[in-house]
Amino acid sequence: MRCLIVGWDVALADGFEEEDGCADRDVQRVDGALHGDEDVGVGSDTPGIGELCGQLGVTLLVKLHQIQRDYNIDFDSMNNIKRITNDDFENNGVNLYELLAVTDALITDYSSVAIDYLIVDKPIGFAREDYEMYKATRGFIFDDPLQYMPGHHMYGIDDLEHFLHDIANGSDPYKADRDRVKAEAIHPSTCYCEEIAKAIFDKD
Repeated sequence: MRCLIVGWDVALADGFEEEDGCADRDVQRVDGALHGDEDVGVGSDTPGIGELCGQLGVTLLVKLHQIQRDYNIDFDSMNNIKRITNDDFENNGVNLYELLAVTDALITDYSSVAIDYLIVDKPIGFAREDYEMYKATRGFIFDDPLQYMPGHHMYGIDDLEHFLHDIANGSDPYKADRDRVKAEAIHPSTCYCEEIAKAIFDKD
């Protein structure tokens, strides 16, 4: 069983202005895609993402951002897509990074967690549906952020399905790209806590 953690991203659930109703329509589209609903552009003969995960032996763990609104997507009805909350972490005595370390892949958007995830050297999928909107509004630290996104770039359900198939089959076409970014972004150390302490307290 492969296990992926998903940072429920702005592109999928929270990326449109609510005044014109786009946010509600977008959530309906996502919920329908997860379940396989032909009314939102997923054909009646096409399995939803939840069903596809079952066929591939993949479990998706969805972690909403702590300040993101809950859109009441029906995760309970899906066997292979589960939402995890901060309460789940607290009740089980683990934190997000302990969970990340034992997952098989990550799906995120533009979060810095992708850089952190390079340490475990596992595949990353980037949801880029709203890239231009994000760039124009919030912006990026890097001049060329795409150079620091080593993995599958996903713009829709077809791309997500491709990524899931790669994970299920053990295919990792972006390892060399991850190694490139990791060499630039992460300072190798056997004890990162010690490195942080030195950076903060050692003025010499």
